[in-house]
Amino acid sequence: METEDQQNAVVNDIDMMKDVCELLMHDSETLVYADQTESTAVEWFKSLALNIQNQNDESSLLQPYLVTVLRDYLLAHAWTNSLTVLRLLGDDPTHSAISLWKVGMEIMYSNPDKNNGLIEHYVRKLKGMSDLELKEVVLEYVMYLLHKGELEEAKRAMVDIPKIRGIKKCDKSKSQYKDLVFTAYQGLLYYTRWNLDRQRLASHATVIDGDDFGQGLYYFDGEEDALKDGAERALSCFSQLYDHLGVWDIFITKHVKILEHYYRLEEAKSILEMYRDKNSENPNTHKYLYSFCTKYSLVTRDCDTNLLKAVADCVPSDRLVMDLCDRFIEDGNICDLLVYIFELKDYKCWQNDTRSWRTLSTALQLALDSDNKDMIVEHWEPRESWWPTFHFTYIAEGTADQGDGTDTEEMWLHRACCAVLLTGPENSFELSVRNTLSRERIQQLNEVIEKVLTSPGVT
Repeated sequence: METEDQQNAVVNDIDMMKDVCELLMHDSETLVYADQTESTAVEWFKSLALNIQNQNDESSLLQPYLVTVLRDYLLAHAWTNSLTVLRLLGDDPTHSAISLWKVGMEIMYSNPDKNNGLIEHYVRKLKGMSDLELKEVVLEYVMYLLHKGELEEAKRAMVDIPKIRGIKKCDKSKSQYKDLVFTAYQGLLYYTRWNLDRQRLASHATVIDGDDFGQGLYYFDGEEDALKDGAERALSCFSQLYDHLGVWDIFITKHVKILEHYYRLEEAKSILEMYRDKNSENPNTHKYLYSFCTKYSLVTRDCDTNLLKAVADCVPSDRLVMDLCDRFIEDGNICDLLVYIFELKDYKCWQNDTRSWRTLSTALQLALDSDNKDMIVEHWEPRESWWPTFHFTYIAEGTADQGDGTDTEEMWLHRACCAVLLTGPENSFELSVRNTLSRERIQQLNEVIEKVLTSPGVT
């Protein structure tokens, strides 16, 4: 059995990798059979490949087992063994070209710097495989190039797609969707170039009196026109997305950024509204619209609150729910306040959060003061069986520290106040917390207890 060092030595051998590329793509049948051209890669595959070939069409019976073994090797990053199994799958009459593509690229991505030229060669070969979708192959390669910061290479890869006969034809709906994704990434490339040029030009532009949106910069002759041309190309690509369902977050944020730069705020708002209406189940569509409208004060306070509600309805545990609850407190809207703060506190991620306990304590006291005890009961009854164990179990000081500078004692104070308001005074949790509080905070707790005792029938 090869040691790990031996495996790595083989995988990092560029000559071997070239042989593997040829084997995977069936470029050179002589590599397998001609003694004069045998290499390290061929030695691995020769006996195993012959065994597969001798089984003729029955070799497909091995595919499920081989795929399972391949998955295990990939998860363990055992690239040498992965190559061996991939070659066997390639000889199988029922082999999937997608497996050769995806796994082959993953293996070469394991050392992209050393295999860069080989990856480019491999992609060129993949483009010619009749049972692969050309644009899918190109898109994956473009994302790899963008990750490496090779913007110009990525643009060339998308623009210079050769017309290859025999390319697999998808059904119309799938083809349209892939064309849409391809267009979206073209827009992303245009945006990336626009953003880089904008930063470069801004570094030597003349500053004149203006606002905060880039209107106070004066560029040299021709530069601003070139910049706008790049922006319009990107916008043209992005604008095709929003009539279609899909998570286009990465693209819409770039679309809005361009429009912001040119202070086309109403247009940006319309784009965000269109995206939200088409993809209302995507929480980010609501967040983007709310953040944008708040940033530029584009809507009334009531509309702003409704945008926050949409976020909270979509993700009840989102941090923006706390901002919504603060707004309800300001407006005296106790009914909605109780709904959203109770739902928020159902999530474990808020279990030790001081701000949310303070808000819940405030909400309960406001309901009590306004003689809305029934509303408290309404929200407490479905939680009565599990909240005491979930929330009202004391942990020694320090073990629940959030590490973010939060006052842990204050968190326990408000937590105890909520326990008193919901389950009554002198419960075991309140008594445990009381022993850890300062005199001042004990007094605060006592005030809440007094409020409960003077309002019978709360619990």
